[in-house]
Amino acid sequence: TQRRFLLVHDPSDRPAVVPFDKADYDQRAFQHVRYQLTVRARLKHALALALALNRTVILPKFWCYCDRYFYRLEACMIPGGHHATQLPFECPFDH
Repeated sequence: TQRRFLLVHDPSDRPAVVPFDKADYDQRAFQHVRYQLTVRARLKHALALALALNRTVILPKFWCYCDRYFYRLEACMIPGGHHATQLPFECPFDH
């Protein structure tokens, strides 16, 4: 039997990173959540379509607009990591 796949397209029009503003400290976190919600909605539809067509889903890259850390973040990044990581970055699926 031949395996069939459904590729989830990664749009190149993902939003640019919101500049950090101390007056609105949470805006980057909100941008991250909004982006992840749109990705999850696309994946939900892709999984339903793949199930109906008997195909295997190939996941797109996931982009993070906020880092994940076990303590307080600074501007959505690990403290002191502003020069090491550029936002958005390709993040793991468990991020």
